[in-house]
Amino acid sequence: MQLSDQPKALKALKACKATLIAGLAFFGLYATSVSAQMNAAESIKPLLLEAIKKGHAKGEMGGQARDVIVRLFNSTAPILVNVERLHPLETAGCFRLQVTTSQTGVYEVDPKTRVRDSAPSDKKIAYQVSYCANGFFPEEGGGL
Repeated sequence: MQLSDQPKALKALKACKATLIAGLAFFGLYATSVSAQMNAAESIKPLLLEAIKKGHAKGEMGGQARDVIVRLFNSTAPILVNVERLHPLETAGCFRLQVTTSQTGVYEVDPKTRVRDSAPSDKKIAYQVSYCANGFFPEEGGGL
């Protein structure tokens, strides 16, 4: 990569990280703090690493991220996470991953009217993220 390309690449990588954080917060529009969103990334880190090694991983979101989501959506149902390895990236040890997060019994709040749904529904969100086998995002020094 040429020096002149670095600002563009950093912007793109930061956008990917922002997408991950929002997605991991499971409808991150309602997240109340950046630290809670960052903890969401930490709570599924083992699944991301397992998917890099084995091609796929399944589990439940836990920790502070789960607690925030339970309060926001009034659902104590498990937050299921499925991660699939899509393809390797140019940086050795880094891969593109598909993450699908789902939960049943979710009550959403309309961000404009602040009115909560009258009936719960099942929600699923899928997104892609770049992550590395050493536990970092590529722009944070990920790789081998």
